[in-house]
Amino acid sequence: LLMSPNMAFRVHNRHGKSYTFLISSDYERAEWREIVREQQKKCFKSFSLTSVELQMLTNSCVKLQTVHHIPLTINKEDDEPSGLYGFLNVIVHSATGFKQSSSLYCTLE
Repeated sequence: LLMSPNMAFRVHNRHGKSYTFLISSDYERAEWREIVREQQKKCFKSFSLTSVELQMLTNSCVKLQTVHHIPLTINKEDDEPSGLYGFLNVIVHSATGFKQSSSLYCTLE
């Protein structure tokens, strides 16, 4: 319990949505901040997909789907450093702009 993450690391997107991650140390939080800033510099200024492009992309991802149900377990090897490990389950409550109804899933990397 002493190593439980307890320092807040907040990330905000352009639309005002805020996300909070719990980090184990101030050093780790500073590393994350630096990495996020480096990645922001590499990102395109604006990027948007039309609903047709988005639907084509999601349909092509279905071919790559290999896991249907991921078990809720914690995967951590004994030699790995402490931190957050396991699986993140994401539920998409709504999506708009599709031309036809589909059975879709969300992939995060």
